[in-house]
Amino acid sequence: MPNQNELDQLLERIEAEASTLGISLFRAQPIWDDEYLTSIEWRGDKPDSWKDFLKLAATRKVSMLVQITHTFHESAFEPMTPRSLMSQLNGDMREQLEEHEQMLSAARGFANQTGKVQLGWFEGNVFYTWQQETDWYTRVWELVMSHPFEFEEEE
Repeated sequence: MPNQNELDQLLERIEAEASTLGISLFRAQPIWDDEYLTSIEWRGDKPDSWKDFLKLAATRKVSMLVQITHTFHESAFEPMTPRSLMSQLNGDMREQLEEHEQMLSAARGFANQTGKVQLGWFEGNVFYTWQQETDWYTRVWELVMSHPFEFEEEE
């Protein structure tokens, strides 16, 4: 898996190759939930599998690919538990939350870095996609999306 600089360089090569094939890239935000989207992911056996994906798009007469770049905003690394609630927790629960927030703070260095890139196009009701991510992206995603405890909101 590439690091962030390699991923940015890869994006530049993809943009250049897509241009030579007459394909435009439309930059978009990840706004849909892959769980509810029928998709086919291109998985090549070689590091340059993206080239084959672009060639496939060209043979399908795709003129525009969606380019989705995943980054973490700095706010993703902010503590998720109000301080007023922390003081009410017992020792073990408080320690687990404090440990989780320390891990979030340590991961703050990944804020605003490109962690994952997806390319794709819609054909019919199917999204054809190729993606590449850094070695740290999944680990940080799981950390940001996790919380040691579930709290019910008071009515």
